[in-house]
Amino acid sequence: MAIVIAVIVYFAIDKLHAERFAELGERVAFLNDQVNDYRNRLHGATPEDAQKEIQSLTRKLNHAEEQIYALQHPPREENSLYQNGEVVAHVLNTSIDRNAQIVHFSNITEAARLKENEPFEFRDMRLQLINYTGAFGAPGAMGNFNNVTCHIIGKRD
Repeated sequence: MAIVIAVIVYFAIDKLHAERFAELGERVAFLNDQVNDYRNRLHGATPEDAQKEIQSLTRKLNHAEEQIYALQHPPREENSLYQNGEVVAHVLNTSIDRNAQIVHFSNITEAARLKENEPFEFRDMRLQLINYTGAFGAPGAMGNFNNVTCHIIGKRD
C-alpha cells in the first residue's frame, strides 16, 4: 500500500512539475517574442545605441527649439521702443523705478510711428505713456517728446 501511495504522489508531483515547466516555457517564449519585437523596432540596435540616438535627437530638438525662440524673439535694441514687434522710437537717459512701476525718459526721438495711446515695449517691459512736457516735430507728425513718464503695465511677451 505504501508503494501505491508513493507512486500516486510521484505522479501527482510529476504532473504539477510538468504543468509548471509548461507555464515557464510559455513565459520564456513570450519574453523571447517581446525581445525580438523590440529588436525589430530598434532595427537591431542595442539598448545603449537606442539611448545614444535618443540623446542625440533630444539635443537636436533642444537646438531647434532655441532657434525657433530666437526667431520669435529677435534681439532688441536696448534704447528703442517697440510696437507690434517693430522699432517705433528711440529713447535717451532712461530711469527705471520698478517699485513705483515708473519709467522716465528725458527724450523720446524719431517717434513719428509711435502710437502714444497704445502700450509699447521697452527692454523686458510693457509700458503706457502717462505724460510728457513737450513734443515737437514736423506738422502732423510728432517726432520727439521731452521729459516722458511711463507706467510699467507688465512684461513683454
